[in-house]
Amino acid sequence: MNDGEDPAVQGENNRPKIGDIVAVRADPYRLGPIIAELNPIEGRRRFKVFHSETNVRDYFEDQIQVTGVKGSGDDWANRILGQRFVGQSEFRARLTATRLAN
Repeated sequence: MNDGEDPAVQGENNRPKIGDIVAVRADPYRLGPIIAELNPIEGRRRFKVFHSETNVRDYFEDQIQVTGVKGSGDDWANRILGQRFVGQSEFRARLTATRLAN
């Protein structure tokens, strides 16, 4: 691949997946994380993207592009996506710590 090629189209490494922060190609300032992959229509991949509490949209893969923006790296979100959970005592400890920090 050429160094000048758009990184959003450099192959499989940049194919969208749940958790990726994407931009809408028609409006690159509209960013959001992919929260679900939907059933394809006529072989075209579709994704549900969260923009705000009241604005969640469905897009075809060719309507969005993966950005270089990284997610928060939130360990809890990664555990939920991977269906890895903590025990009750650790959950209570983390919940208490979060409440005290806020």
